[in-house]
Amino acid sequence: MISYTFPSCVYHADLIGPQAIPELPRLMEARKRFAYGISVDHIENSVDPNVIAFIRAGKSSQEPGCVVVMSNKPQRTSVMALNS
Repeated sequence: MISYTFPSCVYHADLIGPQAIPELPRLMEARKRFAYGISVDHIENSVDPNVIAFIRAGKSSQEPGCVVVMSNKPQRTSVMALNS
C-alpha cells in the first residue's frame, strides 16, 4: 500500500467480515498520512530474497515520508539511504 510503483487495492472482505485483517484500517490511515513524495523500491533479491522495502521520501515537514520493511523471516535487516 505504500509503494508508488504498485497500485493500492483493498478488498471489502479484507476490511469487513470473518476474515478481516484487523491492522488494515491503520495501514490505510498510514498511507493517507505518510505516502508522499518520491518512491524508492528496495527489492533485494540478490542480497536477501526474504526482504522487501519501500521508501516514500515525503514532501515537507507537514507531509513526512515513511519506510516499510517486510520479510517472511524473523530478524532480517535491510540497509537503505534516506534523505540523500
